[in-house]
Amino acid sequence: MTAIWSRQPGETAPQWEAFQVFRDLGVLRERAEVQRRTGRSQGVIHKWSASNQWQARAEAFDRHQDEARQRQRIAEALDAERRHAILGKALLAKVGQLLATLDPAEIPKSSIPAYLKAAVDIERLSLGLDTARTSSTVSVKEDEADQDALREVLEEDPDLRSGLVDLAHRVAIVATQPGEPSGST
Repeated sequence: MTAIWSRQPGETAPQWEAFQVFRDLGVLRERAEVQRRTGRSQGVIHKWSASNQWQARAEAFDRHQDEARQRQRIAEALDAERRHAILGKALLAKVGQLLATLDPAEIPKSSIPAYLKAAVDIERLSLGLDTARTSSTVSVKEDEADQDALREVLEEDPDLRSGLVDLAHRVAIVATQPGEPSGST
């Protein structure tokens, strides 16, 4: 079946040419502009427009173009998600390698809040949860005694480091499976 915005049976070459001018004017469509561009009289353009349903055809063309742009945007967004998942997986693998070799005694006290926030964000993302509130729910007091206590927990719990590495790997796996719900591995 011929698309309504394509040349229609019985439409002459001059009528088709004039319709193409009208169709391609976009939101600025006016028969007077078609008249100016084609050199045809106002009466001829009006008659051709009415008999060949220019307005309906042009609107159908606009809808078709909009749908094509939407499909293209969706395809580009999905492609970006795939690329980001691949990059994220590679980065998480590197972070996992770094975490496995990190000595908790060497963590600067000022970095602990950022590490905690990152860990909570990763966990929340892997579960499909919002991360917008983690900045208010994850905090480490500037009190050195509290930071020292946290550092001791990290040093005394070798499973914690292993758990963070495992979590990073699980998030990377989930990120590469765009068709599956967040948190499934």
